[in-house]
Amino acid sequence: MAKTYSFAASDPVAAEAMEASLMSGGSALHAALAGYFAAAGEHSGVLLSPMAILLHGFGARRAFDGRLRQPGQGVKRPRGFTPGQVIPPAARVGIPCSVVAACVALAYDTSNPIGQLTGYGAVRAKKAGAEKRLELLQHVGRLGAGAFTASHVHRPIVLEAGLTEQGVVTEADFAATPEVDKKCAEASATDGNGAGVVNLSLPWASHDTAAEGNQDTLCVVDARGSAVCVAYQNAASGLEIAAWEVVAPLVAAPVMRGVSRVPPGTPIATPFQIRLVLDNDGRVVTALGGRGLDTIKAHRA
Repeated sequence: MAKTYSFAASDPVAAEAMEASLMSGGSALHAALAGYFAAAGEHSGVLLSPMAILLHGFGARRAFDGRLRQPGQGVKRPRGFTPGQVIPPAARVGIPCSVVAACVALAYDTSNPIGQLTGYGAVRAKKAGAEKRLELLQHVGRLGAGAFTASHVHRPIVLEAGLTEQGVVTEADFAATPEVDKKCAEASATDGNGAGVVNLSLPWASHDTAAEGNQDTLCVVDARGSAVCVAYQNAASGLEIAAWEVVAPLVAAPVMRGVSRVPPGTPIATPFQIRLVLDNDGRVVTALGGRGLDTIKAHRA
């Protein structure tokens, strides 16, 4: 019997890249990241926005935390804004961790380099006429998890959202190493037929209450039984970083006068809802995404 795979994505751009990766022999993880980076190449609001990865396979059950982090590392607490004062967009820009999360996840399956996966995004950026975004994705492909630590990569963000623009984004924010690799949450349950199952989910999802925003989700189960779900946001508006043709969402907490400052490096709440359901033998039964994505069934050889 031929081996098969199953996948679904709320963004057709991501779905196209996922299918291409799977047809070329890519794993569930490679296909999922191919879809994510394709979306990042097509849309200006993806790469600097939050994302999360849920992984089952390759000997691991892990969650990768690509939520934005609160900015302000290495800078004194500013005086803060007063109630009623207009808060500039720069004061609400967070620090992206999506690339770090993707690269750390990729360490569990190293058969495809990050540059091959960002290539799907480069193709979409070129088709969209976004030459600067194409260049940014090429930097990510070459530098991997350390892409945004490079000064020539993060400098445009610091210039647009730093102290001179009444923001608190600093170079030190990009030098900090975020903790992104976490054990996923596991909970026993029963399915509709009374059989025992295990639900795998993000360990922070139930604690987040921020507005959902423009969220996309993709899920894939490969012929080996490995499964990955990715949730990411596509910012419809925010602070434009013209040097890279990307948009930074405005989700960080501005410093308010008389109010305790949110510590720099704190993950910014993002209620992604993705889940994998396993049977008692550890095989994937279903993969579930959030808004815009139907449940997909795992097809096994």
